[in-house]
Amino acid sequence: MTGTSCTPPVWVWPVRLEDYDRDPEFKASEAEALKVHASSLGSGVLPSEVVERCRVPRLLKPIEDVCAHIELQKKYWVNTKILMLGDMAARGRSFWGWREILGEHKNPDARRHGRTRKELLGLE
Repeated sequence: MTGTSCTPPVWVWPVRLEDYDRDPEFKASEAEALKVHASSLGSGVLPSEVVERCRVPRLLKPIEDVCAHIELQKKYWVNTKILMLGDMAARGRSFWGWREILGEHKNPDARRHGRTRKELLGLE
């Protein structure tokens, strides 16, 4: 041994969170867009059309940036956005506010690591 540390480097979230408007509350236009368009999925409108019509760039840009960073194939972006928009509509707040909803509860998968959900999601 040469005396060097075997500790792995600290992982840093690769997307600069400070570049986004992280207000957990919806803007009036976002709340209206989600209300109007989230329900259209149930009436047979294609997910790609819902995302296109929804027009919530503040909410979609961070999702797109993460999808691009992890090199998710573009064909999966629409479903990812729809899942996130649906969750935001159901919760009544943007994903930026989910850390308050998730709280400090331990994720069962994280028990062996002693990490909270917030830490696993990169929110801490």
